[in-house]
Order: sequence, then structure tokens, then C-alpha cells
Amino acid sequence: MKKPKILGQITLKQALLFTAVFVSIAHLLVFVGYAVFAALGNGLAMDSYAANGTFQLYNPLRRLLDGEVLARDFPFFHGVGVPLLHFPLFYVMGHNLFAVEVAKLLLSPLLFLISSFLLFWAYFRNVKKAVFTTSIFTVISLLCIDAIWAGNSLLGLRTAFPFITAAFMLWRPDWHVNIGKHKTRVDFYYPILYTLMGISVACGTEQGLAFMLAYVLIRVIQYIRSKETIKKRVLAFVGELFGIALATYVVLSIMTLGHAHEALYYALVEVSGDQGWYFGAPPNSFLQLSNLDQLFTNRMLFYMLPIIIGGVVAYIIGVKKALLSKKETFVFSILLLYGLVVFAVSATGYWAPSAQLIPLERAAGVILVAIATRVIYNLIRAKKSTPNTKGKGFSVLAFGLLLGSIIALGYNTAVFLQKIDWMPLRHIITESKKARHSTDDAEYVSTAWRKRLEAFAPHIEKGARVWSTYTSVYDSIRQQKNGSSGGEDYIIHALGPARRNHYTQDFITQKPDYVITLSPSYFKYEEWLWTRHWAFYKELQDNYTIIATNDSHVLWKRRAGTAAQKKTSHPKHHIQKDANGDYVITAGAANNIRVFEVSVRYNARSILPMTAKLPRYLLELSGSSLQKHPVSLPQYDTSWSFPVALAPNDSSIRISPKVYSLIPGASLEIQDVSYREVTAQNNLYIYQSNFCLHNANKCEGINKR
Repeated sequence: MKKPKILGQITLKQALLFTAVFVSIAHLLVFVGYAVFAALGNGLAMDSYAANGTFQLYNPLRRLLDGEVLARDFPFFHGVGVPLLHFPLFYVMGHNLFAVEVAKLLLSPLLFLISSFLLFWAYFRNVKKAVFTTSIFTVISLLCIDAIWAGNSLLGLRTAFPFITAAFMLWRPDWHVNIGKHKTRVDFYYPILYTLMGISVACGTEQGLAFMLAYVLIRVIQYIRSKETIKKRVLAFVGELFGIALATYVVLSIMTLGHAHEALYYALVEVSGDQGWYFGAPPNSFLQLSNLDQLFTNRMLFYMLPIIIGGVVAYIIGVKKALLSKKETFVFSILLLYGLVVFAVSATGYWAPSAQLIPLERAAGVILVAIATRVIYNLIRAKKSTPNTKGKGFSVLAFGLLLGSIIALGYNTAVFLQKIDWMPLRHIITESKKARHSTDDAEYVSTAWRKRLEAFAPHIEKGARVWSTYTSVYDSIRQQKNGSSGGEDYIIHALGPARRNHYTQDFITQKPDYVITLSPSYFKYEEWLWTRHWAFYKELQDNYTIIATNDSHVLWKRRAGTAAQKKTSHPKHHIQKDANGDYVITAGAANNIRVFEVSVRYNARSILPMTAKLPRYLLELSGSSLQKHPVSLPQYDTSWSFPVALAPNDSSIRISPKVYSLIPGASLEIQDVSYREVTAQNNLYIYQSNFCLHNANKCEGINKR
């Protein structure tokens, strides 16, 4: 008896396609269940990193609860829409530390799923295919694309709205009304599209702006190719620019209750102006020929680049083989260009391609999965014609890929079911109900955070004012916020000369009773902060004393009035440039740590227009055992002061001016260098802790206080 050809059986096709959809639905439901229980479980024992993470979101949400207004009373670094997106779930879950941890960990994966599903549905116009591709893309993202979980900067959430906007463009609904006797058609498509672009900016500033720029550039190409008159093309293009700008301004005005200007100024002027010299300098990497090898790490070579290259190749094949319609080509072109723009712009700040390429990787991944799924479904559903070896080969490959996808989804579902099974579900559900009503943020923190709170609690008097450079649970348990008039809960968000100065002056004027900073041995950027906010740290050293430390933080107490005023005045010394173009402070050996305040007058220039922010103007330090990183000078200033600490065995320190730039014409002219010793008194722990960060093997037995 002749065996039936398995690949020709319609029932097998139907069974495979049904199984694919069924397993996809099961996978998504199990994944969402895992995300919910994981968010609740983590909320019961908050263990966020002390810088960024949960507190970067909790602080603005607390301010919103108190009736403060975004942009007017406080800024938000990643876009004013981010805290507003989290606020409903945060409020429902109890508007406390537990609630913000749940909202942070749950909203990002949910928005990832929603934005992915909408785009795939708009592409296929088929719910079953959209469910299948969303599930497959989720598995790929869990392995290769870091765009699902909240992480330290909510990148997945910030990239969601460009993809929702792209989904709307693929869908392109014919929403319109006819007005008046002449039935004048009013189309709602473009107003909604521009509004979605505005929301993209609000919910991820650089992501939304990059998507806008990509859209505008692709539209420019379309207008150039158009056969309309030049006048019509120019008017249409200007109209689009005006519409996008107006919609964005309206969206921001609604979110900030009329303070769109302040939101835009912070994002486009203050943050942008400090993106290079402030964030894009050591210990962060910045773009140089010597560190292009970061493009070839294992993660890049085996995870990110294959997805990016695969997506681009799929896009090219889709265009060449007419697999994509004009509308699909248009939208996919925008998505790929959007990812490239994000990478290009962010690379002018700090250099971290494994993070900066994620939007491009996500765009390429979506395109790859969408086109591959369409091809597979077409091959499987294709009716038999004249049989040939090539056609059979493609059919077998399509069946194999579909079967492999089903197996991968099934395996991933089993993995998440196992993870859920390991969770103490009854405890999570019971305690979560209690946590919603908790009024004490110290109740639901990890063991590490509980120890930190307990270490400082005996030292802080009841009702005392606390100023934290990174506002966190120390402040929330006391119902306090940072006292800066600009509402900057993190010192790094006081960007631009004016905000930075106001932040320091507020601190000096208010004279808080206690100050909490991060320990250098825990937070490698503390030394980085000394050289960017020396006026703040100088006030701290002059008028406060370290009274307690824990594994992550340092607690300072303000000295009594007479003690705070008792300072030793040291003379100022000017340094001449040596034959190598360096400046050397010769202090000689001593029995104790010494701290010097160095002041520099300079002129940083870049002869090419609009490139002043790209070079790095650095003062490299050598000779100090207690400081490792060079000092970065802002390109827009002409004078700067910073501390230099010398260990007992350090006798001198060499300051070497350097300019690093891939663009020619950048120069740094040093006009004057002076220094004077400052009194550190009992505050030497921070310098010893910084030494221990880089020399852990030499720290045993050191008296850190």
C-alpha cells in the first residue's frame, strides 16, 4: 500500500497551524502570569540599585501624589510621560514603595507585548498570526533583545510608543468626517499620527525624537520623488512639520498642565548640553577608534548583530521580491532609520553600543519575524501546482521552522511554568494584599536595604531634615523629598549651569541636618560626581562630618555653628606649565591624606560649526593613589574647580590636558592653573573608599573612618 505524502495532507497543516496558535496563547498567558507574580514578589522585598532603578521612578510619583506638576516643579530625565504612565497602577497598588516596584516591573513587559502585538496585527490583519508572531518575538527578545524588563532605565518602555506609532501607520484607518454642504472631507489619520509621535517623545524623549526625525527624512525622500508641483510639495512638507510640532507641544502641555516649554527646555537644552562632557566621559566610555572593539563583544556577535543583520537582509529581500507593499516598505524603513538615529545620536554622549543598538535590534527583529512568518505561512498554505524539488525543499523548510517554533514556545512555556511553581504563590498573594495598605516603606525591603536603614536609624534625630544626593527609601520613610528648588531628586539631574548652581545654592542656604551620599566603593561614579559638583561636595566637607557608613551609603551630620565656621585658610599657588605641557602639584610626602582644590581657566574650542559638544576636553591625573578618572571640562564654560586627593605616600600629582575627538579642529587652551589645600578633617573615608574600589586587595585593615 502506498504511503500518503505527509506534507500533502491538509489535516496536518491545520493541526500544525492550530497548535502554533494554541501554544502561542498559552505561552503569552503563562509569561504574563509569571510577570505578575514576579512583580508582586519583588515588590514585597524591594532590592533596587541605590542609583536609578526604582527610586528614579518613585521620587517623581511621590511628588505627583503631593500635587506637584511635572516640568514646573520637577523634571523627569527620560520624558514627562513615563511617571504618568506608571501612576495609575502605582496608585491602585497602594501608592507606596511596594506599589512602585510592582508598577515598574509589570508595566514594561505588558507594554512590550501590547506594542508588539499591535504592530504584528497591523502587518498581518490577522489576530492568530499576530498572537503567534508576538509570542515568537517575545522568546527571541528574552534571549537576544533587552527590551522587555524594566532594567535600570526603563528602555523597553521608552521604545514602546515608536512601535505603537508604526503599528498605526501600518493599519492606516480611514477615519474621517464630511463637514458642510459640500461634504468637505476631514481626515483624522494625520492628527492621530502626529499625536502618537508626541506621546512617543513624552514617554521616551530621545526615542520619540529619533522616530520623528526618521519619519521626516523618509517623507523628504517621498516628496522629492513626488510628481506634484514644487509648491504643493513644499506646502505639504511644511504642513507636516507644523502638525508634528503642534501635536507634540499640545501633548506635553496636557501632561505638564501647560508647562510644555519647561519640559522641552530641560530635554533639548539642559540635558542635551551636558550629554557629552558630563555623561560621556570616564568612567563611562566615549566614542574613540580604540574602543570600537565594543561592537564585537560576545553579546554583540552572537545575539545582537545576527538579529540586526537578519532584519536588514529580510527587509532588502522583502523589497526586492515584492513581499512588502509600499506602505509596509515605508513603515519598516522608518523603523530601521529610527534605530540608526538613536544609535548615532546617543553615541555622541557615552559609548555603550550594547545598549544603544537595542532600538535598532528591536526594529530589525520585528521586521525579521514579520517577513519570515509571512513566508512560512504562504509556503504552508500554498496549493500544490507542478511539483518540483525546489518547491518541496521550501515546503519542508517552512514546516520545519513552524515545528521548531512550536517546540521553542512549548519549551519556554514550560520554563516559565517551572519558575512560577518555584514561587511561594500563596505567600505572595496574601502579603501583596497587606502591602497595598502599608504606610511604612521600610516594611517591604530586602535584607540588604533593611540593614542599611538600621545602620543609619540611630544616628538621625526624629524630625531632622535629610538631603540625599540620590533620594531613596531613607527619605520616603521620613516623608521627605530632596529640598532643591528645581525638584531634582538625583544630583545628576541638576543639569545645565543654572540648575547645577541652584541645586548647590539651595543646599548651602537650607543647611540640612544630615546628608546621605553614595559610598565610592559601592558606586563607582562618586568620584565622577566630585569633579562635576565640587561646590556641593566642598560645602559638604567644610560643614559636615561623616558619622556612619554602611555597604552603600555615607551619612554626614552638620557640625554645630562654631565648629562649622572653624576653618584653616590655605594659600593659593599658581602652577606653570612644564616642558611636556603638563601642570605638576608638588606636595611632598606626609602622614595623612591631603585634599587640594584645583582651579583651571581654559578655552575649549571646535572650529567646525555645531561640533563643540562632540570632543572631550579632559585633564588626566597621574600620581594620586586615591583618584583614578580624568576630569572632564564642559565645552561651554571657561573656568572649573575640582578636588585632588593625595595619599600619605603620594608626593605629587601631574595634570595633563588632553583633547579626544574624531572630528578635526578641536583644541583646549589652558590659561591658568592654581591650587590650594582644603581641610577635609574627619571626612577622609570617601577617599579611602574610592581607593578600595580600585584596589580591593590592598584595603584589608585600612581604617576607613
